[in-house]
Amino acid sequence: MWKIQTTKINEIYRFTDYFIKDLMDWAIANPNIQCTEFDTIQSTKINDKLKSLAERYEVLRRIMSQLSCAPDIKNISEAYVMCTTCYKDILNGSMNSPLLEAETKTMVIKAFRYFYNYLIDQEYFWHTYNQYDPFVSKSQFRQDVGMKRKVCPYCDASKITTSRRTNTDHFLPITQVPLLGIYWENLIVSCVSCNNILVKGDDFKLPITHPFFDETADHVFFSFDDKLHTIDINGATDAEKNFIEVFKLKDTYKNEWDQVSFTHKLLTKRIIKRFKNTPNKDDIPLLINEEVADYMAILYDFVRRKEYTKLNLEVCNYFKALHLDAFTSYLLFEETL
Repeated sequence: MWKIQTTKINEIYRFTDYFIKDLMDWAIANPNIQCTEFDTIQSTKINDKLKSLAERYEVLRRIMSQLSCAPDIKNISEAYVMCTTCYKDILNGSMNSPLLEAETKTMVIKAFRYFYNYLIDQEYFWHTYNQYDPFVSKSQFRQDVGMKRKVCPYCDASKITTSRRTNTDHFLPITQVPLLGIYWENLIVSCVSCNNILVKGDDFKLPITHPFFDETADHVFFSFDDKLHTIDINGATDAEKNFIEVFKLKDTYKNEWDQVSFTHKLLTKRIIKRFKNTPNKDDIPLLINEEVADYMAILYDFVRRKEYTKLNLEVCNYFKALHLDAFTSYLLFEETL
């Protein structure tokens, strides 16, 4: 839920945009190419990069033929441009994602699944369209992101430090917006739980906050039930509420009361130690607030690197609201003994 500070690592698939545009331009310029043999493909109006890929990958030639024969290929191309250039508008709900005919959508889903599942993990494809950068496999990409940002940007509760702990999530699901299947801003490295277990599918909701663009953590808040020992999480706007619902964060946090107990015990020990080591005990509430603030500063240093930082920051505020007066009385009583 903490915003991702995008670097070159996150943008590593930016080059795929050139491939998709070349593919769409070829299909428009060469309508109704039904034969998938390379000799036929190479005789069409085709640039050298796309030709070299077509020679190597038979499945790509079949996809090229399908796009060429699609009666609405111009609409598909325009929809791709709209999805990528207006991505933020789609996320915030100010623009609907372009609609494709059912048959066309099925074809596009299969094509972009092939691009994501297979093609972008091929070194030959990579060097054809990204010749200036060294090849990075999908697993290495996840590993590199996890070394930079160690905690899942969705739940803030799981580590993503190794590739086996992670998957690359299609933020807008490929079943809903297939044209974003390899668009770099739509590919988010997350924990296995948030990607595999929480299948978004048709349950995806807009507007929604996005880890590249929004500091969701600033606009979600936790509430604590001392009697039931449960935690709830809510959002300030529909965008945050949908983020919470899509990634099932209420379920993630509901029974994490051990985090509350641990932070309460830690703060108690820190405050008592500070109290004992402070000569001037005239303003105990100030002493408590300062110690909690010091610990919160430590937590902020671990944002994006340590699990549950957002939760524990709110536990600190909850501790002050719940225990300030009682703790002040307790320390005063201890001082009189």
